[in-house]
Amino acid sequence: EATGVETTNGHTFTAKKEVILSAGFAQSPHLLMVSGVGPSDLLSSLDIPVVADLPGVGQNMKDQFSTFLTYQVGVETADALSIPDISEPAINEWNENGSGPLASAGGDLYGFELIPKNLRSNWSEEVIETLARFPSDWPHVGYAAFPSLGEGNYAITVNPLLNYASVLMTTQATSSIGSVSITSADIRDTPLIDLGALSNEADVVILIAAIKRMRAAFASKELSPILIGEEVLPG
Repeated sequence: EATGVETTNGHTFTAKKEVILSAGFAQSPHLLMVSGVGPSDLLSSLDIPVVADLPGVGQNMKDQFSTFLTYQVGVETADALSIPDISEPAINEWNENGSGPLASAGGDLYGFELIPKNLRSNWSEEVIETLARFPSDWPHVGYAAFPSLGEGNYAITVNPLLNYASVLMTTQATSSIGSVSITSADIRDTPLIDLGALSNEADVVILIAAIKRMRAAFASKELSPILIGEEVLPG
C-alpha cells in the first residue's frame, strides 16, 4: 500500500488519505515497474524487488492512428503565413482585434463517421467481429480539416509558398494494442514503448476506407473549383 513519496534527495512526503499516481500513459507504468509493481518475471530479470506481481501493468495500451490527404488549392490558407507580406498584417490584426487568420489554430473542423456499408463489403469476418465489440453507433473514423500542408517528413519536398488543404483521418474505433515496458531499474532510463501500430487489421481497413471516402469528397463538384492539380500527399 502506497503511503507517500520518497524523493531521490531523501525527502519523504506522506499522504493523509490516498496516493494517486497520474504521470501519463508511459511514465505511470514506468514508475510503478521500477518501484516493484508489475510483471514479476520482468522485474526479477532487472533485479527489481517485487512489491506486487501485477502482469497488467503497462499492458493493453491503445492509441489512435492517423494519415493525411493533401491537395493544392486556389484559396489562401495558413501556408501563406510564411510570406511576410501576409503574416505581418495577420499578426497586427490579431494583436489589435483578436481576429483574422491567427484567430484559428486550424483543424477546428472535425467530423465522425461510421464507414458506409459499401466500403465494408470486403471486410473479413475477423474485422467485423472485432468492431462488433464497440457500440453500434461508435464512429470508425474521425476527419479533421486543416488549412495547411499535411504533416510528415515528405512535406519538405513540396513548395511551402503555395496554398494547401489537408484532411487528417484518425481511427476512433481503435483495436491495435501496444504496451509500455522498462529496460532497467533506473527511472532516468526512458521506457520501452511499443505502440502496436496497425497490428490489428481492423485499424488498417478503416484507414483505407477513410482515404477512399476523402478522395471521393475531393473529387466532388463542390470542391473541384478550388483544387489545383492532382493529390499532392500521399499522391
